[in-house]
Amino acid sequence: MGFLNAFKKMFRGKRYKVCDRLCAMGVDARIPERGRPEENIGMDAWPWGRGERPFESEALIEIRGSPIRWVNVLAVEKPGGQYVTSTYVVTRWVYVVPDPCVSTQAGYMLAKSVRVRSVPLIGSVSNIRWDCKSPSNLIKRISDDVFLNQSLIRLNEDITLCSFLEYNCWSILSSRPPSREKWNCYETIARHLLESSKK
Repeated sequence: MGFLNAFKKMFRGKRYKVCDRLCAMGVDARIPERGRPEENIGMDAWPWGRGERPFESEALIEIRGSPIRWVNVLAVEKPGGQYVTSTYVVTRWVYVVPDPCVSTQAGYMLAKSVRVRSVPLIGSVSNIRWDCKSPSNLIKRISDDVFLNQSLIRLNEDITLCSFLEYNCWSILSSRPPSREKWNCYETIARHLLESSKK
């Protein structure tokens, strides 16, 4: 636990760097007080290891003027494996989209983007396909958004969308920090999430 504690201490300073990074992209980002319930969102979310030791919130950032209201940066210490004795810290980013309609959704929604290559494994990414664990008109909305899908192809990153009924919110789960283009894509997805829940 020593490495994780050292990482936590370092990340307390990085909390402000995360906020500054978002502000530099033109996002109205602020640091709220610690202990908010939003810090729990995504801690044990699939596909990050349900049943394993959950992630811990290292930085919760409040966002204003956007459908994405919170960015929760999570971390967990992992063992190095069979041939590496040292541990390492894995970080994940959760973009939280509050929506009171989520509590009335029929069950838990989970969708993961899959990059479709022209040639398996080695070909260039030609399309984005969505694997969805429950029926949702959201997938059709996103798939029909040609500009969004072209942007996701350029980003070359897989993301996961899921609903958290207990927090009345959607979330966009990513393994990397945002760029301006990523943030624009995530906001577009957030708007699709909110529109889909109205129907």
